[in-house]
Amino acid sequence: MQSIKNQLANSKPWVTVLFASLATFFTYSCMYAYRKAFTSGSFADAPGLAFFDKELTFKTIIVISQLLGYTLSKFLGIKIISEASNAKRQRMILMIIGIAWVSLIGFALAPVPYKPIFMFLNGLPLGMVWGLVFSFIEGRKFTEMMGAALCTSFALASGFAKTVGSAMVDNYGIGEYWMPFATGALYFIPLVIAVWMLGQIPPPTPEDIAARMERLPMTKAQRRQVFRQFAPGLVLLIVTYVLLSAFRDYRDNFQKEIFVQMGFDKKPAIFAQTESIVSFGVLAILAMFVFISDNKRAFFTNKWIIVGG
Repeated sequence: MQSIKNQLANSKPWVTVLFASLATFFTYSCMYAYRKAFTSGSFADAPGLAFFDKELTFKTIIVISQLLGYTLSKFLGIKIISEASNAKRQRMILMIIGIAWVSLIGFALAPVPYKPIFMFLNGLPLGMVWGLVFSFIEGRKFTEMMGAALCTSFALASGFAKTVGSAMVDNYGIGEYWMPFATGALYFIPLVIAVWMLGQIPPPTPEDIAARMERLPMTKAQRRQVFRQFAPGLVLLIVTYVLLSAFRDYRDNFQKEIFVQMGFDKKPAIFAQTESIVSFGVLAILAMFVFISDNKRAFFTNKWIIVGG
């Protein structure tokens, strides 16, 4: 009997595209349970921190702590992800998310003044998950289509993770500090299945390599060469995406507070409902990139869409 990987390699391209899209989407969606579920809490009983003439709430402090770890993780990933071989990527994803999950135990058990430290440790590995997951689908003829499906997980998975977290507190009596770890426990088996699916994605075909470029591990010298060659564009992209991420995360991390002021504080499902609408709209736009065969044109079209947004 043929393995699933061999069956996909011998099947029609759309079958592989669909399977790979689902595998990457589910994997990255599971990651969001370990990163975003805590934002459905208010943590109103914890003291804040005076900052000049303002007071930072405890939730603001832990959001910033996680974001600092997540940001540092992105820079660590420049080395770790670029050097990772195909055989190691699955284990790395499970190990990285496992570290983030264990840190949530510390968040639940530690005294309030030390909880931000564990939230920093939670974000520290998670910034590398995107690069590892995307490496399974890059360098292919239909990478843009599969990437579009993966990108919808930003909103859709975040909304579902917060809905689950909110329901645990409101409907099942789990405390806010244990809620992030408990949400991760619910997602653990789906995560393992999703990562196993990643391993079944066949390698790029000769046609894929001809249309795009083969994804190979990079050495330190190769990374330096790439940066020297594209430094101005890379720096501008990094600055732009940092600002865009800050804009997006502000709305995402404090969505509960926004909905409370709008009168939806007793409806946990509101997170998943609103983000589903956003996700399908984004998917419809990004999926159309498959009709742009020229890489450079697709790149700049994407940037103009961002500017328009």
